[in-house]
Amino acid sequence: LPKNLFFNLLKLYKGAKENLKISYLNSNWGQSIGGKRGIRSLENKYPKKIKEWRKLAIRKALRKSNLKKIKIPEINEELAELIGIYLGDGTMTEYQFRIVGDSRYDILYFDYISNLIFNLFGLKTSRIMHKDTNTSLLVVYSKNICTFLKKNFGLKPGDKIRNKNAIPKKVLK
Repeated sequence: LPKNLFFNLLKLYKGAKENLKISYLNSNWGQSIGGKRGIRSLENKYPKKIKEWRKLAIRKALRKSNLKKIKIPEINEELAELIGIYLGDGTMTEYQFRIVGDSRYDILYFDYISNLIFNLFGLKTSRIMHKDTNTSLLVVYSKNICTFLKKNFGLKPGDKIRNKNAIPKKVLK
């Protein structure tokens, strides 16, 4: 029962409110109970297979948790230029850094940016072209790069204007 609904019902209650025993549950309490029942059911139905499935799931989880290793660059003109490019034509999420351009005119420029990113971080970029809109994206899928830019330069993922992303003071110095 949601809290606000409970309090509305409590206002209508005529009895002694001191005698009520109230406890609050996590929002996922039903999922938690259902998950526990579900795993017990699977253990009963497939007692020999469940251990094998768990080992496989652990192996997959370990494989997915390996983040791409990056070189950590010094603050230099190349890094300042990449930050400027991002502030002008880029976007960033928690997991990807990308630059948007015109697919007709920015091919050589994207080659330059791709080399810049490789020299700074040691990662290759992907290029996505949308011919119907003449838009081209240069993308680096790397949580480590995004985290590096966030922690060291205060660049926040999401909307650059709403997040007030600006040229970092470290870069200006």
